[in-house]
Amino acid sequence: MNISNAPLMRMQEKEVNKMENEIENEYEITTTEERTIVKFSKEMTVRMSGSWGSGAPAKVKLNYIVRVNESTNRGSFEFYSDDMDWYAEGGLWFNKDNELSDYDGTFSLDENVMDMLEYIGYNVNEMRESMK
Repeated sequence: MNISNAPLMRMQEKEVNKMENEIENEYEITTTEERTIVKFSKEMTVRMSGSWGSGAPAKVKLNYIVRVNESTNRGSFEFYSDDMDWYAEGGLWFNKDNELSDYDGTFSLDENVMDMLEYIGYNVNEMRESMK
């Protein structure tokens, strides 16, 4: 299953402040010595697709969980609908400079996952460029 949304435009400076305010109000961020876990929900238009073709677009609320273990330079992500009709998960790998170097689990890495990684201090610039 491939879940994707339309590409987001790069945020302008004033939009970054707005995002920070939204994150503080709508996102749950838990940090320990080794791990950061972010949970948030977002209404999205998604489409299921595979070798058989693509289904019709559907508007659903997706629940996201993004986890990063700083001591291993690895992480994971998952997103799912409340009824579990929509689900995706994958792994994240970072280099020693906190740059996202690889992922697996979905055809393309969800923009919301990259946005959240960027917000908590990880560099996703090369990954964004590679997905254009």
